[in-house]
Amino acid sequence: MIGYAFRNLKKNLTSYHGELKLLAPVTPSYGEDIVLLDFDIVNINENCVKIKVSNPNGKPGQSVPDCVFQRPIARPVKFSDSNFDIYIDTMNRNFYLTRKGEEGNPLFGFSFASLVFKEQYVEVNVKVPENANIYGFGEVVDTFRRNPNNTTTTIFSRDCPCTPKENLYGAHPYYMEVRNNEAHGVLLLNSHGLDVKLSPENLSYCILGGSLEFYVFCGPNPIDVCRQYTSFIGKPVFPPYWSLGFHQCRFGYENINSLKQVIKKYEENEIPLDCLWTDIDHMRNFKDFTFDEKRYPQQEMAKFANELHEKNKKFVAIVDPCISVDEEYEPYISGSNKDIWIKVKAKKLVDKEESDNEVDLMDEDEDDNKALIYNRDEIVEIPFIGHVWPGKAVFPDFFNPETQEWWTGVINSWLNKVPFDGIWIDMNEIANFSNGFRYKKLDTSDWADRKTGLYRYLSKYSKKVAELFTLNNNDDDYKGPMPIDGNEGCPFDNPPYKINNGLNHLPLNNKTISMGAIHYNGIREYDVHNVFGHMESIATHKALTEINKDQRPFILTRSTFVGTGAFAAHWLGDNVSTWESMKQSITGMLNFQLFGIPMVGADICGFNCPSDEKLCCRWMQLGAFYPFARNHNGIRCKSQEPYTSKLLCDVSRKALKMRYELIPYWYTLFYYANIKGEPVIRSLWMEFPEDNDTLSNETQFFVGSGLMVTPVLTQDATTVKAYIPENCELYNWTTGKRLNSFEKSGNYYILNAPIDTIPVHIRAGYIIPTQEAALTTAESRTKPYTLTIALDSDDCAYGSIYLDDGYSSDVGDNYSLIEFKFENYTLTCMPRFSGYNPMARINRIRIFGISFENYFPELFFDNRAYNPPVVSYDSEEEIALFSNINLAINKPWSFNLKKF
Repeated sequence: MIGYAFRNLKKNLTSYHGELKLLAPVTPSYGEDIVLLDFDIVNINENCVKIKVSNPNGKPGQSVPDCVFQRPIARPVKFSDSNFDIYIDTMNRNFYLTRKGEEGNPLFGFSFASLVFKEQYVEVNVKVPENANIYGFGEVVDTFRRNPNNTTTTIFSRDCPCTPKENLYGAHPYYMEVRNNEAHGVLLLNSHGLDVKLSPENLSYCILGGSLEFYVFCGPNPIDVCRQYTSFIGKPVFPPYWSLGFHQCRFGYENINSLKQVIKKYEENEIPLDCLWTDIDHMRNFKDFTFDEKRYPQQEMAKFANELHEKNKKFVAIVDPCISVDEEYEPYISGSNKDIWIKVKAKKLVDKEESDNEVDLMDEDEDDNKALIYNRDEIVEIPFIGHVWPGKAVFPDFFNPETQEWWTGVINSWLNKVPFDGIWIDMNEIANFSNGFRYKKLDTSDWADRKTGLYRYLSKYSKKVAELFTLNNNDDDYKGPMPIDGNEGCPFDNPPYKINNGLNHLPLNNKTISMGAIHYNGIREYDVHNVFGHMESIATHKALTEINKDQRPFILTRSTFVGTGAFAAHWLGDNVSTWESMKQSITGMLNFQLFGIPMVGADICGFNCPSDEKLCCRWMQLGAFYPFARNHNGIRCKSQEPYTSKLLCDVSRKALKMRYELIPYWYTLFYYANIKGEPVIRSLWMEFPEDNDTLSNETQFFVGSGLMVTPVLTQDATTVKAYIPENCELYNWTTGKRLNSFEKSGNYYILNAPIDTIPVHIRAGYIIPTQEAALTTAESRTKPYTLTIALDSDDCAYGSIYLDDGYSSDVGDNYSLIEFKFENYTLTCMPRFSGYNPMARINRIRIFGISFENYFPELFFDNRAYNPPVVSYDSEEEIALFSNINLAINKPWSFNLKKF
């Protein structure tokens, strides 16, 4: 017999505890098996169960450290009060969970007979249905519903363009399964690299170490699972109001005048814009927290930022985690003084004549090194040196408690020079142009002809960037203590089991730092590689909160981990200007709703490769419905700002007008995401899990529950095929007409979608608040409100709006939460709390699907005719419009339509 058997298993009212004893070793090539393991099952609360298998003598980093992920305080409940039933079979050495009373329908469980548990390899096999509907696991560009036929997803944070199926920037070992009209979620809280292998009836986790710490969330519907999951990992951060507007960026704006021209052209073409971004172009030699005094002088940048603020626009800049090794560079000096860099163990460099110990010679070909040797017996810790945009670089260790003070200080000093409104943290996987420790300067002599790695990446950039990068590389080869675990022989870079890193089982140090690098308290990079971006997000959030205590921070991060959504937003990385990449962005957006990071979007029009006009038109339409909407592209690509052609300008203006009108609805959705943990964007199956035809749909989505978006994703198309679930009655958002089609097959509709139109529909039964669009969100907040009411088959509809000042970190009682309902031909405004007084008032009411057969087409207030409204009614389409209402949105009132 192989695997493990139970020993000393005990049960109390809320948990099980026991041990697992190894019966026989397996796969010796992966290392020695751990003989004795701890086994625990605990009811964390009525909807969440924790299952943990761990090495009682594990090293630091075996479990995700509390500084990375603060586990919520458990509220253990009795087994009798839990929504789970737990079954443990000691004879057959397995266990499984079901929902209460569903013994024949196991949600999660595995057999210990096939468990493998070693220092650098852990494998567990979970039983799943034959054709399981599994979503999540990432970050990766792949289908939304995971292919159950022998596929592998690698989870290991990596700097990589958005190549399909390749492991990307974030690490989320979490999935949601939809089964029999219900859903449940499963989190593996582990920060090691891993492969997830999905095959018919089996889900295998092949992990590079650590413990098995599973959390299962009961549901039973998809939104319940999202609430339960985010309650555990941290509910999403509430973004400032302005961040829901439109953003413009690119890598390659030549100078500050280029930025000014962007603003000018947006204004001239009357295209909404809330925020301008600056990439690494503004830095001096690509060094963080600096300004190129020729192209982006600091004083002019500060003046420009203030001018943007006067126009109610914002300014965001990039920060990379690589700190240039420059003895005259203040962030490097202060960080070195605090000794806060990630380190690596090394043999001490000593004078040969002064050492009596056995030594290793340095490179004998270099005359100036002949007198120096490496002492085998003296081991020191030195900063890990990589190579990124500024050349030789070190990296802050966010596990070190001293790092927070340093990070806050350098950010504060930077913001005192130029008052940026948010921070974009990039390259935080950690990206490194050397594979591991930087021993020699990179050979850039022929990089333009290379086909792989850094050279292929750099070949896309301009001559100016190439010259600057080469300049930053013109320093000497490394001459210092010899890293032990930073070289090619490092056992942590090439563990016994090879995950499918980079789709080619690459060493773990490929394009990043060595896994042998050391963090504070001796934690190895091998154990916590996947959390660097998450730790940087936490540190940046703390820094901005301390610097400006009154305002909500805005942070955009590339690398993410479990719980990052409580601190930062995310964009989907270096995508491509293709129709397929645009389509794939929907899947990425939906996945990050599952991961608890709803503020997400892709680079609109694509980052790599030139975008064409029609693709950009369709992408601007889709991007208007990303939670985070930013146009961004690469340095050698042609300009793709929405004003670059008349057609693109007209299409973009129309799409962004719709977005800006809907921002009160978006903001309300983010309020509920922050308070309840609900997703902002929803797949069709999230709203209709009972409809099997929704389970593979990845080309449509809901904004909240009330708006369905059906983007055009194919070239030259003027129609689009839409799936409409049963019992989903829809109205055209713009016209108010009931959904119709000149061609229909079952629940599939062919919708008209000329180049200037993206089909958007409001769902029957919903009330959605909007405001008149303007060129900034600040101006739009002053415009009148409209309530759009879409009646269901019972002539009812419901909605709400959340209001506050849009920026305060603690609003206290300075907010309003208002609910609306339409029943019995009466519209009622019901403030649940009314502490915030908005400038704007309700001016219009649109009602879709209303019949005035037995009613006056006019409003009555307190049983008295309300004279101000201007009423129009289309009896054929059953659309009513009431104008000039002029009522406060945060006061109670009721309008009713009187019978004849």
